[in-house]
Amino acid sequence: MKKIDKYARLALPILMTVVAWLFFGVFYRWHLLYFEGNHLFLWTADYARETICHLGGLGDYVMRFLVQFYHFPLLGGAIVALLLVALQQGVQRVVQRATSSNALWPLSFVPSLFYWALLCNEDYTPVGLLAMVVAIWTVVGLMRLNNGWLRSIAVLVGLIALWLAVGGGAVIALVAVVAVELATKRDWRVLVSSVVVAAVVATIWYLRPWQLSDEMMVTGGIYFRHWDIRLDVFYKLWAATAAVIIVPIVVARYIREWINVVALVAVVGATVVILPKHYDSNSEDTMAYYCLTRNGKWNEVIERARKHDPQTRPAMICLNLSLVMTGQSGENLFDFPQYGPAGLFMTYEEDLIFCGEVLFNLGFINEAQRYAYEMMVTYSYLQRSAFTVTRLAETNMIAGRNEVARKYLNALKHTLFYRKWANNRLELLDIPKAIDEHRLYGKLRRNQPVENFAFFSAKFDKMLEEMVDQRPENREAYDYLMAFYLLYKNVDAFAERLIIPASGLPRAYEEAFAMVCRINHVDTSTLPSNLNRATFDRLERYIRAYNLSGNNPNVMEKDWGRSYWFYTNFIRF
Repeated sequence: MKKIDKYARLALPILMTVVAWLFFGVFYRWHLLYFEGNHLFLWTADYARETICHLGGLGDYVMRFLVQFYHFPLLGGAIVALLLVALQQGVQRVVQRATSSNALWPLSFVPSLFYWALLCNEDYTPVGLLAMVVAIWTVVGLMRLNNGWLRSIAVLVGLIALWLAVGGGAVIALVAVVAVELATKRDWRVLVSSVVVAAVVATIWYLRPWQLSDEMMVTGGIYFRHWDIRLDVFYKLWAATAAVIIVPIVVARYIREWINVVALVAVVGATVVILPKHYDSNSEDTMAYYCLTRNGKWNEVIERARKHDPQTRPAMICLNLSLVMTGQSGENLFDFPQYGPAGLFMTYEEDLIFCGEVLFNLGFINEAQRYAYEMMVTYSYLQRSAFTVTRLAETNMIAGRNEVARKYLNALKHTLFYRKWANNRLELLDIPKAIDEHRLYGKLRRNQPVENFAFFSAKFDKMLEEMVDQRPENREAYDYLMAFYLLYKNVDAFAERLIIPASGLPRAYEEAFAMVCRINHVDTSTLPSNLNRATFDRLERYIRAYNLSGNNPNVMEKDWGRSYWFYTNFIRF
């Protein structure tokens, strides 16, 4: 039994490190990339002062430094894994020092597993985890001080400084110090220092010298990406960590080796049950769609959708945009399950980031800029974003506002992974007509509206009509508008806008046009010869099958589920 216990204490932290690394670096890699894109670490003194000079600011600064390496998910996964195992090892060492034993050591994994589950939600940042790691290892360091006066002074000064540096996670250090001192009965002066620390923090809380909210006074650092923090989650986390430290100290004398084995089995079992429940595959999938779309990897988006249908509305928007950008919308729009025009755009109140990509790539440059700026200034966790800063640089370049673009590009020069991108764009600004001749930026500049018009996100189809009227050569806007007509089932507007090229119509357009012709009793012999007559024959077969099915979508889906006719008859929105 002792050998099992010994080997488990050696092997389990290594196993957790490897599993956490693979979990975040491989299975949750899009979360890391999305999270990194919503941060921007600048290597400047001004940025350091701006970030550090608030309660918990040092923790924020260190976290943002680490988050920039999420740019490489395997490296980001390693960072998260090492923080998790550092917390576990710190808790285990504190309990060992207090009890002079390995009593209930498997419980030391509980705080790490708790935070692992939290980090499955992209709204929780690693700052709180970093704060707990620093707090617990501060206690480990304090326990090494044998001189009572020195230790009491270190507790008094160190814990207050710790709270100011990393925020509310420092409460774990106070709990651990008191628990260890009571268990070891080393020096009453340390307990006095601990009481003074608690009194100082309570006084600062009461006086509120920084005029912070309750949420920021509790956490200090940006533990959560929005102001509407669920503080009860952190209360439970800190209470669980305190219990993991205190309980083994209280019951250490009663613990036998077999109890550790039972605790180990319980912790492993809870991990196997709880963590999969927190893994959000739909969220991970949606972030994959966004990151690919953000980088213009249209074909990868489409291939991803062919393997597994998009499960969320933002993912569907990314797919439909990709179909338009690759010229496949007219042919393949209904190869994927469409649920109405909601899969093309969302209102301003619903979304900024995904629809910002639609606006940018369809030539609505001013609106794309407004969306990016709104995201930047309304981030509730006081953070710049690589996504928004790079987009603001691009929109200003395209619109000809070169000096404004330089401002953003010069800021990006102070980053680790966006410096090269920024320097390349700065070179474009120095070369006459370089933007006009650029494959992407030149096209978007030419696709901008000729005249300004009032923009309403809730009426995006009308905005597309205005764009197409002003820029008939904007093929992407035209295809997006046609997709709106088809998904709205507005075949009359579709027919009015339809242009039949010499090469004929793509499948989805041809199916819709065939339906319009049949509704209006058009003689097919009078239609252009470049239309595929087989489509009209297929429509007649569909109608017969529809009548025989008794309006049953389950019967029709197998043979007709990917046709526009099936969509018009059976999809409700």
